[in-house]
Amino acid sequence: MAPGADEALYEIHRHASGSHVIPHQEEYQGAATSSGSSDAGGGGVLSYLSLQGVSKLKERWARYSVLGKSRQRKRGDGVALFVSPNAEYVSVTVGNRIIILRKGDGYASPCGVYTSNDRITFFTNGAWLEAQGIFGVVDDLSTLYLIKENGELLARRTCDQLKLSSSIIDLVLQDASNLLRPGFYIFTSDCLVHRFDYTEEPESSLCEVPISTKDVMSAKTVQLPRSLSCIDYHQCHSLFVLVGDSNVSFSSSSYSECVNKVGPTEAALRALLSFGLCITDRYKFSELDNSSKGPTWDSHIIRLRLLRHRDMLETFLGINMGRYAAGEYSKFRSMPLVETAIALAESGKIGAFNLIFKRHPYTISSDILRVLSAIPETLAVQTYSQLLPGKSPPSVVILRDGDWVECEQMASYINNCPAKLDKIGEIKTEILVKHSKGFSWPSVAELVCAVIENGCGESPIYGLFKDLAEMIETAVHCIYMCSATNQWNTMSSILSKLLYKTKREKSLVASEEDCNLKDAKHALGSPVVSYEEMQCVCADILSGLGNASEDFYHYDSVPYEPNNVKYLDILEKRLKVAEGHVEVGRLFTYYQVPKPMHFFLSAHLDEKNVKQIIRLLLSKFGRRQPEYMLAEFIRGLLKAGKFSLARNYLGGTSAVSLSTEKAENLVIQAAREYFFSASTLSGNEIWKARECLNLLPNSKNVQAETDIIDALTVRLPYLGVTILPVQFRQVKDPMEIICMVITSQTGAYLHFEEIIDVAKLLGLRSEEEVADVEEAIAREAVVNGDVQLALDICLNLTKKSHGAVWDLCAAIARGPPLDNLDTDVYPEIDGYNKERLSYIYGILSACHSYLKRTNEIELRYPEHVHTHKLEPFQYYKVLEEECKKVCFIDGLNYKNIAGLDNLNFEHFNEEVCKNIHASTVTTLADMVQSLVSMYVDVLAKGLISQQGVYKHYVLGLLASLEGRSEAQSNCTDYEKLQAALCEVELNYDSCREYIQALPTTDISYIVGRYCTLCFPSNLARSHPQEPSWRKPLATLLAFWSKLVDDVPGDSIDACSYERTDYLNSNRLSLCIGSFQAAIDK
Repeated sequence: MAPGADEALYEIHRHASGSHVIPHQEEYQGAATSSGSSDAGGGGVLSYLSLQGVSKLKERWARYSVLGKSRQRKRGDGVALFVSPNAEYVSVTVGNRIIILRKGDGYASPCGVYTSNDRITFFTNGAWLEAQGIFGVVDDLSTLYLIKENGELLARRTCDQLKLSSSIIDLVLQDASNLLRPGFYIFTSDCLVHRFDYTEEPESSLCEVPISTKDVMSAKTVQLPRSLSCIDYHQCHSLFVLVGDSNVSFSSSSYSECVNKVGPTEAALRALLSFGLCITDRYKFSELDNSSKGPTWDSHIIRLRLLRHRDMLETFLGINMGRYAAGEYSKFRSMPLVETAIALAESGKIGAFNLIFKRHPYTISSDILRVLSAIPETLAVQTYSQLLPGKSPPSVVILRDGDWVECEQMASYINNCPAKLDKIGEIKTEILVKHSKGFSWPSVAELVCAVIENGCGESPIYGLFKDLAEMIETAVHCIYMCSATNQWNTMSSILSKLLYKTKREKSLVASEEDCNLKDAKHALGSPVVSYEEMQCVCADILSGLGNASEDFYHYDSVPYEPNNVKYLDILEKRLKVAEGHVEVGRLFTYYQVPKPMHFFLSAHLDEKNVKQIIRLLLSKFGRRQPEYMLAEFIRGLLKAGKFSLARNYLGGTSAVSLSTEKAENLVIQAAREYFFSASTLSGNEIWKARECLNLLPNSKNVQAETDIIDALTVRLPYLGVTILPVQFRQVKDPMEIICMVITSQTGAYLHFEEIIDVAKLLGLRSEEEVADVEEAIAREAVVNGDVQLALDICLNLTKKSHGAVWDLCAAIARGPPLDNLDTDVYPEIDGYNKERLSYIYGILSACHSYLKRTNEIELRYPEHVHTHKLEPFQYYKVLEEECKKVCFIDGLNYKNIAGLDNLNFEHFNEEVCKNIHASTVTTLADMVQSLVSMYVDVLAKGLISQQGVYKHYVLGLLASLEGRSEAQSNCTDYEKLQAALCEVELNYDSCREYIQALPTTDISYIVGRYCTLCFPSNLARSHPQEPSWRKPLATLLAFWSKLVDDVPGDSIDACSYERTDYLNSNRLSLCIGSFQAAIDK
């Protein structure tokens, strides 16, 4: 029923009564119980019309109104009911008669009745074309009738006339909402659907559409049963549900629809999945079917995919807080769960990752360490501590109840023939993974690697190590147990990491330096050792862990006291001893005398053996590689802190010379080892690193190392950023540190010069690298609202052709919010936000200038009627400068002044004139002069000129003054006349420079109007001979004299103006003479 449509209740017993008796034949036995009496109270069809039947009518109608028809009755029934989609029409079929009722009159009386000539026939299936008022109905002989609402027969065609090969079993409405015209689908028993257009001749309007229906038990095409009805129809998916005698058949590849389609809504998707699970539920395992082939097993695979899709839907909804999006879900369920978990971990979405792990623990467990390693190091470990693995998998796992197909038999089938399954990942539900392989939990070796790799964050991994002491002692113990002699670098990295953590803990306890945790997070976390390297070492370490002799590791165990500095000193000492042993082991291996780590635990007890090894080394390599031996000797001096002695050998000896490059490498390597071992920025190791570098003060490479130390120990702390050396070691790009400096605190980006200096100290010295730093500062300035600084930097960078800054330039021009830096930049700018327009013009000028210099792109420009004489980069440069000058004129819309390729000739004059005021006249006149000078034929274009701006302003002032002064100039009071004359003269003086810039004819005209303005018309009646009038008359005469003097001598042509008699030289002389005489009297 259409939304909002009124519900319709109707009864049929009054309309179905009458002589509608179905003949008593064996084929229709039970269809009627009387001989067809016309008495309404008799038997026959009235047995169908009890009060209970009426009460169920609404329910039946609601269930079938979507399809626009009623469910097919049984063959023996004599009565059927057909309702149009919105209940506009109701057809009641009784035997061979059709009674049509209409909603408009409340179904009170029939609007049409049709009676078939064949009395023994009865109607079986039908559907309404409601909008057309046409009822399509089929009888038991597969004859199709088209009947109008008034009972008139439009067409009657037998099965043969329609050229159908099989009998009609159902009629379904074809909705007019699709691209086809409204009509019917005719289902025939040979599995064909015939699309029927009622507007054409029935026999010529049929179009066969084969039904993609396969019996799930065999590969043969089914023969649809005679008693079949369509109980559901999904138009978007072209899916029909056909019910015959307790089988359901599916058309249009229903399996594919259920498994592969993603419904547009959650309800639609759940319907598809439930539908698929329903139709595959019949093919359960049987004892007789032990093969792994055939359609039965195919249905099992499909069922598993449906179950997994349903599980993935639940997980998806949980991650997205119940929000469903078809596209996102489709991508989610097709992506491996481990990859999804990694993506969530990388983005710091711990809650979502936790949900995936709880719902899919068996799938995630095999890659749990890889997923955890993706969590950002800046994220506090407390936020995901519950996810950190212990020595064994979780003891309690809660999953949904298993389905019959998720059994060990199915798991065995999948494990034995994975090559046959194209999408094996889509069938492995969590329960099936549990049956097939269970938990794939990391080994102890892998867990040890992960612990050392991640440094335990701020707390040890629960269930593996109880505290810091156990972690360190276990790691050192493992290293000494390693029998490999080719993993020295990895061991050194592990020990360096543990040493860093111990020193950091010690530093916190001893309060030697307040380690700013916020800065530590900015400093990219703790040092990292390659996971693959450690796993290789730890696998060898732990292989003999249970059979180790205590002699190999004989340190006394000390209880962990977290606030005891002495205890931390012991841990640090152990690590340093182990670090020294690793270094010796590396040298022994290099000199072809490899010794495992446990050898060094007791080496000090066998002095004779150690000396013999040293003699062996000297005898084997001392003569053959003298330079190498000298280098190793200097290396030892540097590591021992004997800098003065090392200086004497860096230049070589009398017998052996040492190259400059080798000397630099030795010094730099030793300095780095000191520097990176420092736990604070003021420790003794920093001093040693500086002293080591001072051995070669003139080396550029050595100076670069000194610059780095200065940057980390002096310049960065000054800018509010603290980065420990061991943290700096993990920095791959110094630009990351610059970004930390810029964002460390509010306003940090303002230290422009200091930031540039630090960048150069860190090695960012090239022009392009410095430009990158400036770009980062500009971006931070924009974020903080400092658009002016960002604008200045960006303009400078565009002149350097720094292409990476163009998106920021566009964002600044577009203005806040800065949510999309690549938006198409000029139409979106208001003509009144002139700072941004000026910026855009500057960018365009720089861009065109760059393209012209490089010739990377052939520039072609459109031809215009008004073409300026400048090249594009020159044109945009003029617009930039002039737009910047008029920024203070709030009412000026600069887009009415100029466009991207030409001046705005349509609105130019109007926009200029309406913004001419005392404070803007000079600026606007200069702007007009600069802009119109770009064109050759200015006058022909009708653009206002610089003189035109002056003239407009002066005439405007004059008109305003004339209106105010008319009454004053006609007064007979000498004081008022004196005041009026002073106001007029002040007005004239204020615009005198503009008047003098005009053509002589304009000057004469304007001076004449001033003369007229200040001359009292009724002077004779004002008694000017009185002494009190002397002063205003003298003022008038002096002003007139000034005006006459300002008129150019060649001003004789004023014919283009009205009231030219005031400019007559004779009249001027007469006036001045009269005044002079009056004043003399």
